[in-house]
Amino acid sequence: LDDSKPEGHICLGQTLNAKGEYERAVGEFQTALLKAPDSPGSDTAYRGLGLAYEKLNRVQDAEAQYLKAIAKTPGYWAGYNWAGVFYLRQSCNTRAANMFQQVIRLAPDSFRGYSNLGLAFEAQGRYQEAVRALEKSLAIRPSDAALNNLAAANIYLRRFPQAEESFQQAVNLGPRRYQAWGNLGYVRSLAAGRQAQAASAYRQ
Repeated sequence: LDDSKPEGHICLGQTLNAKGEYERAVGEFQTALLKAPDSPGSDTAYRGLGLAYEKLNRVQDAEAQYLKAIAKTPGYWAGYNWAGVFYLRQSCNTRAANMFQQVIRLAPDSFRGYSNLGLAFEAQGRYQEAVRALEKSLAIRPSDAALNNLAAANIYLRRFPQAEESFQQAVNLGPRRYQAWGNLGYVRSLAAGRQAQAASAYRQ
């Protein structure tokens, strides 16, 4: 309805990202930013542009856009979360943890922030810290991601009963998710004498 404004181009860019048409998405986000570089939605455009660049393997360009999104709205937790997830995908786990700590600082009740921080700690081999962060996430709101990551951290710590408990809770949250049943079967297979129960979970 109004090509002079950025909103339509941002929405189209997001749709093209979802369709995997990343070159076209770059064009739409760039158009949006040219039309209104300081609009309230510009941080969304920068994040979308970052994702498109990331998918095109333009990693340095992607990082620059994620950081621009943060600079536009430094008090908004989501920009730090997007950047943190980007750093996780690039195996820059210390940077990722720093971003997720900013998420928690801005949104102390963010179950997602604690869950992602736990995953970053786990990727660094800091399993005890990962367990604490993930338990905090689950205390705020149970989620499949946090339960699975908590179980993984406990497996690394060789706490198999605790890991099984987390995988069982994940199954209870999503009883039709085959991955949850597979994980439960796996942790049962690590314990002596639990092969039949492991097989039952795998069959499910």
